[in-house]
Amino acid sequence: MRTQELVLNEILAWAKYKENIRAVVMTSSRANPNASIDIFSDYDIELMVTGLNAFSKNEEWICHFGKVIANIKEINRKSLTQLVLYSDGIRIDFQVYTVTEFNKTILKSFLPTHWDIGYKFLLDKDEIACKLPLPTNTLYNTSRPTETEFIALVKDFWWDVTYVAKSLWRDEIFYAKYMAECLIHNNYLKKMIEWHIGSTSSWLVNINKDGRWFKRYLDEETWNQVERIYSDNDIEHNWHALFVTTSLFSKVATELAVQLNYEYPILMEKDILEYLKKIQRLEKNATNF
Repeated sequence: MRTQELVLNEILAWAKYKENIRAVVMTSSRANPNASIDIFSDYDIELMVTGLNAFSKNEEWICHFGKVIANIKEINRKSLTQLVLYSDGIRIDFQVYTVTEFNKTILKSFLPTHWDIGYKFLLDKDEIACKLPLPTNTLYNTSRPTETEFIALVKDFWWDVTYVAKSLWRDEIFYAKYMAECLIHNNYLKKMIEWHIGSTSSWLVNINKDGRWFKRYLDEETWNQVERIYSDNDIEHNWHALFVTTSLFSKVATELAVQLNYEYPILMEKDILEYLKKIQRLEKNATNF
């Protein structure tokens, strides 16, 4: 696999003598001093050009950087995206837009959101970089929820866990998995953990997207509990995972409520937990609850 130095040198050598390419910028994790980089980290490369047609009308230019084994092309009136995976495992996500479009951004007093975690000019023919503010690495920090947001999420969580219980009783494992691992984990538990980490870090920490850095910021006991919210296809194992999930949610949510001085709907939690356990004990041929 090519090194970062070699990949960037290839991009720079290609762009340097192309008059229609005015600037090349690397963004995202490889430009973020706080990110952990490994061999699978993408290269997010943004090209500022004088016109899109030379890049959108054909795909030959992406082959300059290696043998392409997969790519996804997205084009609109203002920009072109080419997500490219090469045979040696290198992935480059190209974002191409015109200098005119970029100038609409640099005239503002703030950076594009995804640039705020870090950017690095590899090529700057028109000295654009001097017009830009420095990254603050704060726009992705977790924000403190309002009490209304907090209560709404708590109630939604306790409402939707009932669907998991009913599906497990019905032996509908696919739907139970969907509700637990796609909806409840991602929509409710993930957000509550994000708020929990934010509250313990004075709301000054970027935890990355979709829980990627949870392990980095959670204490060992809480992280061990996170690992146990997942299970296989065994119904009893899924019941266990469901109650681990409710216990974890209750722990981080009640602690957050105390810290933020918000009211936690403890009676709803108590009643729903009793409801879940009653369903778990219910005979499979039951005709009365």
